[in-house]
Amino acid sequence: MYARTSSLVCSLLLLCLVNALAKEDEVAAAERAASGVKNPTGGTTMLYGPVLSCSLEGPRPPEAAGPKPVPTSGRMLAPKAVVVSLGANACVAFDTELLRMAAVWTDGYLDLRDANIGSYKGERTGGAAISGQVQFLAPQFPGWVMDGALGDPRKTKGGPLPKSDYHYSGFYLNGTRAIFAYEAFGRRILDSFEVSGSKESPNFVRHFTVSPSTASQTLILAETVPGSAAWKVTRTSPGATGVAMPLQESADGRVQTIAVLSDSLALDFEPLDASGVVRVKVPPAVGVSHFDVLYLQTAAAQEAGRALNGWRGSANLAALCRGGDLRWPEDIVLKGAVSPDSAAYVVDTVPIPEQNPSKSWMRISGFDFFQDGRAAVCTLNGDVWLVSGIDTGLAEVKWKRFATGLYEPLGLKIVDGNIYVLGRDRITRLHDTASSGEADFYESFNADRVLYPSYHAFTFDLQTDSKGSFYYAVGGNQLGRDRPWHACVVKVSADGSQAEELGSGFRAPNGLEIGPNDEIAVSDNQGHWIPTSKISLVKPGGFYGHVADPRIDEHAPAPEAFDDPLLWLPYSWDNSSGGGAWAPDDGKWGPLSGHLLHTSYGKCALFAVMDDAVAGTRQGAAVRLPLTFSSGIMRARFNPADGQLYVGGLKGWQTSGVRDGCLQRVRYTGTPLYLPVAFHVAGPDSLSITFPVALDRETAADARNFSIEQWNYRWFSTYDSPEISVVDPSRKGRDAMDVASAALSRDNKTVTLTVPGLRKVMLMEIKGSLRAIDGTTVTLDLADTINSVPRK
Repeated sequence: MYARTSSLVCSLLLLCLVNALAKEDEVAAAERAASGVKNPTGGTTMLYGPVLSCSLEGPRPPEAAGPKPVPTSGRMLAPKAVVVSLGANACVAFDTELLRMAAVWTDGYLDLRDANIGSYKGERTGGAAISGQVQFLAPQFPGWVMDGALGDPRKTKGGPLPKSDYHYSGFYLNGTRAIFAYEAFGRRILDSFEVSGSKESPNFVRHFTVSPSTASQTLILAETVPGSAAWKVTRTSPGATGVAMPLQESADGRVQTIAVLSDSLALDFEPLDASGVVRVKVPPAVGVSHFDVLYLQTAAAQEAGRALNGWRGSANLAALCRGGDLRWPEDIVLKGAVSPDSAAYVVDTVPIPEQNPSKSWMRISGFDFFQDGRAAVCTLNGDVWLVSGIDTGLAEVKWKRFATGLYEPLGLKIVDGNIYVLGRDRITRLHDTASSGEADFYESFNADRVLYPSYHAFTFDLQTDSKGSFYYAVGGNQLGRDRPWHACVVKVSADGSQAEELGSGFRAPNGLEIGPNDEIAVSDNQGHWIPTSKISLVKPGGFYGHVADPRIDEHAPAPEAFDDPLLWLPYSWDNSSGGGAWAPDDGKWGPLSGHLLHTSYGKCALFAVMDDAVAGTRQGAAVRLPLTFSSGIMRARFNPADGQLYVGGLKGWQTSGVRDGCLQRVRYTGTPLYLPVAFHVAGPDSLSITFPVALDRETAADARNFSIEQWNYRWFSTYDSPEISVVDPSRKGRDAMDVASAALSRDNKTVTLTVPGLRKVMLMEIKGSLRAIDGTTVTLDLADTINSVPRK
């Protein structure tokens, strides 16, 4: 238990100064308080805005000299917290699961040194820790209960409270002020915190606006020493009374006090019991009611009484839920770069505002397009930006900061013009109720998942199927086996009301795609149990290889096998996969229309995937497009306005990317493509490869121009697996295969290779040196996975 300290004041000075604060001073104070961590690239400090969502820990012990211990941190206070910068160098954290104000502190903001938003690669737990002096901690019970009952009704002690009794709606922003909206036992509640005063003596008040109710509920406020007695405060103005409870006396004789006051409700503390938890009964009401909770520290009870007697009445929080002053009024206009039409597919660069007034760290982690071609882009550090001017020439691309403070978002989807963002804690639907160009209501669309704040247990990507259901993937790296809602794909209903787990066994599934027939393709990254990167087609109940992190769960039992992926990728091709996109099958994107495009975060590369089916079994092949990207691309979307593919990503974990973030366009120019577009295991000893251009028969029909190697990997808990011979599994290395003959089809576009001894194999690499009929050199380098071979 943290010792409560001084400066819990809510005196008459509070009530005067709260209303007198100038808006520009309020914004500046909140931005200064929200100055997070140093950006490693330039030493600048990002301004996170009025809120920041995170997993909140108590203050960490001072670091010892030498290497960091793994892991040590403060106590977890709230896995899904929203930290509000109150100005005057003070902060409050709202626990969105237990619906309580979890902590109040002064003299600092957050310690983000171990968080993923604080460095290129997060360390240890990845959570944010209080940096400052804790002034108030609430007990770890639901903030509202019936009949004064204490305890956590959740079976897992994590995740949201029972939906039959509770619902967290989200929060509103009015300028820099946050108003939380939720329901408890049928009562709708608006809840907001304010501070005023000086840095040395801040003052706190918590405002409530509650809906009518036919029953009373109990509000849990704080813990105190059993035996404390409440005392009544009667105001000189008619009709207003309040009660106060002394919590404890500090060493200098000042009395820490909590008080509740209302114009319309007869509030009273419930009797204290051995738990020492301060509870206030909120009675039934026929209309909307308002009340305040004040946190005081005064020289004596009489002094506190005089301060409380100066209270001027509660505000109607509903009036603040309509937007407010703009926080980021400026647009940033930049010029992009368009490549010459020198190949079938070329890369254009959409410029990123790496230099911006908020010093935002522009690591692109997700994006999508409106129907008119504008984009919404999220960053790993919690921003959402609106981007316009994405036209042919990219001459005036405008960026507008739209939302901030989301919890490490790694996916974004636009549905019917609404922006949905996937953070670690929830899917958030952003609303601009005031039509100001900035989000002012952050709706909690779905937060069913239990969150374990392992630094590497990310939530990845966000996609929808033809019925409107949402999908995302959750990693299992650095977690044990028995962790619900991890190492899996999550499906969320179109209205956000329900979520369910689909396939399991994913280590770091940094991306998924929904196909034209609602196929769910999920990538995964090489590591424990995953011998090399792969793409799997996920089905309900499927298991895809990752058992548990052996560093956490050394003896986790493994099934005998796992579901075969569509495609394994050689480690030298893709050491860390990203997501992808299916190209529309309308021919507008040239010969790769209808194909799955796969990104490599690690190699900053883009692959075209060719889907093959043999006797109902899916398998695939891939070729790398000869394109260069400036960061670790991991998200891909087709723009409905121009029909082109856009990719985005960031620099951090194992990637060869050189820039912190990128947003680039892969544009089809209409010139010929000299890469395969189809692959098929045509028979028990034959493979066919189809090109979009006619080939020179002399080179394509000569078996000596082709070479093939095959190999497997070991499925085991070790981080790495060598390449293993298919013919002799006791030997490391690849098997060279004989290409007995080569033949070219009548249209000169399909090569059929006779390869004796085809069998199920994780990977095969086919190389060739050919010419197109127009004389262009064609270099073939194709990787494929064979899950099934046709019978003779």
